Amino acid sequence: MQRTIRCSEGHVLHVPHDVHASHAICSQCGRRVSLPENSTQANAPSAPRRLRFVSQTLNRCIRQWQRRHGIRHDSSHVSSTRWFAVLVGSLAIFASVPAFVVLHVHATTGESILHTPRWIPLSFLSMTIILALSMYLWQLVDWSALWMISVALAALACVYAGMIGLSVFSQTGTVVLQKLSLVDLHARGQLTRWSFSIFSLTIIPAYLTGSSSLRWFRRYIRTHPHHASQLAGNHPSTLVR
Repeated sequence: MQRTIRCSEGHVLHVPHDVHASHAICSQCGRRVSLPENSTQANAPSAPRRLRFVSQTLNRCIRQWQRRHGIRHDSSHVSSTRWFAVLVGSLAIFASVPAFVVLHVHATTGESILHTPRWIPLSFLSMTIILALSMYLWQLVDWSALWMISVALAALACVYAGMIGLSVFSQTGTVVLQKLSLVDLHARGQLTRWSFSIFSLTIIPAYLTGSSSLRWFRRYIRTHPHHASQLAGNHPSTLVR
């Protein structure tokens, strides 16, 4: 099998397929002619070349993965942080005790769950969020997770502070109490007492977790100065001393 090519003068050259040279000399005019790459020669090494590329890529990824040791928790904070997680999870369950009691009463009386007060789903939603954050804090012992817990507890404390305000100033909050089905609890005085107790139990852990997170963050910045410019922009306390 031969390939037929032409030089720049138009002379015909017959080159065998098994010739792997890149140039040939025209026998009539002596000009140098570039030989096109043989199709079989071009296609044959392509598969091994792809395999080598895939193999090199996989080996590079494996080496990078082996250099990663996962999350290394600060051993001096693991115990205290997980105690915070247990405390926050217990507080979330305790705050939803009235919702469980009302559901139990509805179940014993045979009433439909669809007729439960509207504040019960909101109570379960807040409990689910706080429990999820506490489990996240248990798994990821880090100052940022502790700060997230502090923000969530502060938000929950603000909600119960608002409920205290609604119960005290009932004339301005009557519409909200009716929409949340809290009129009966407000009339018996249970709304004010329960909201004040949960607010008191929530604001203290919010302060403790927030202050612990800030101290931990400042200590981390001092020990890792090369991360200071990145972390200070993402943390609420940008002035680290």
